[in-house]
Amino acid sequence: MTLTVSFYDVMFGLIAGLAVLSFVCLATMRGQRALAWLTMALFIGAIEMQIVKLGPSFWMAASVSMLIPAAHWCFTQSVRTTLLLGPSPAWLNRTVVLLTACSLVLLAVGANDLAQTIPFQIAALMALGDSIGSLYRARRHALDHALLGVQCLMAVMIVLRMPLLPVILGGQSPLTNFTQSEILGHILTLWAVIGPAAVALLIAKVIMAMVESYRNRAERDDLTGLLNRRAFEQMRIDSESALLVLCDIDHFKRINDRYGHPVGDRVIQKLAYMLHDAPGYAARVGGEEFALLLPNASIQEAREVADDIRRRFSETRVDDVQEDGMLSASFGIAPSPMGSALHLAFSQADIALYQAKRTGRNRVVLFSAAEHPDGSDMLVAA
Repeated sequence: MTLTVSFYDVMFGLIAGLAVLSFVCLATMRGQRALAWLTMALFIGAIEMQIVKLGPSFWMAASVSMLIPAAHWCFTQSVRTTLLLGPSPAWLNRTVVLLTACSLVLLAVGANDLAQTIPFQIAALMALGDSIGSLYRARRHALDHALLGVQCLMAVMIVLRMPLLPVILGGQSPLTNFTQSEILGHILTLWAVIGPAAVALLIAKVIMAMVESYRNRAERDDLTGLLNRRAFEQMRIDSESALLVLCDIDHFKRINDRYGHPVGDRVIQKLAYMLHDAPGYAARVGGEEFALLLPNASIQEAREVADDIRRRFSETRVDDVQEDGMLSASFGIAPSPMGSALHLAFSQADIALYQAKRTGRNRVVLFSAAEHPDGSDMLVAA
């Protein structure tokens, strides 16, 4: 009895301490729902330890049957929220609830301890499996792989615990001869490593996601999600050569004046969507002006990319824009060799873009250094 009380006191202190840490992080980093789910999972775990500590009873068994799946389900929601995946699928949630209810029914009808505990343990394993699957599909960083590994260890621990849990709860299992003291000692050792590691890695994952979010806000345009001009100009050109494409929506002021700024924003987003799908790096560098950097592209390839975007945009229709307000954009292309300043390519592409505007708009023009080495000549239309 002394060992049992000592074990549950240690486990309660460990889980409650992690819960407090998670709550402090939640209070510091407001709006992080992943930390809210993690804090809830840990508080449920701490409550579970205190209930089990009271000793075997019908209400203890009923509480554990609900709390163990709930804790793992909340932890899984924390992982999914961190990965921006949304809540678990409805079918999984229903299955977890049904398995938990099955355990409660078996408890009510007096089923043996092993049969009563298996369904809710499977429910916990399924919730954890959802977390593992989400991490496996979304893994990008070393942190994701580490968290995935710890979650897999936790799943193995649940599987190994299945025939042992009735003994832990003060009952009997026909599948093991281990005593309660032996089982608790091994579980404490494993959980003391796996539990804090999973919580620490998840908190680190939340912090990393926040850093990435702030960086994206600093580097991305709010309306289109493309790179902003500052981030675009700071890009390093590591390829031997690259081509810069500048494009500008034709008569955009007329669209804004006639149809209003909300419609103008939708027009900008239409062109931004096409640039986002193009190869290379796209940016919004002005109100209705965009840039596309194409590493290792030939002049012919750059012209084809730009002309394809020009054609698709001219065929685009936006609600509230009438037929006589057909959309179009002009494009200028200039080389940007490795080691050269990007602002020079901007200047040359801008000259080509000006020529496209001057010669009728809705066209692609290439910068020709041979025709005008000093960068002031007008260029050849594509």
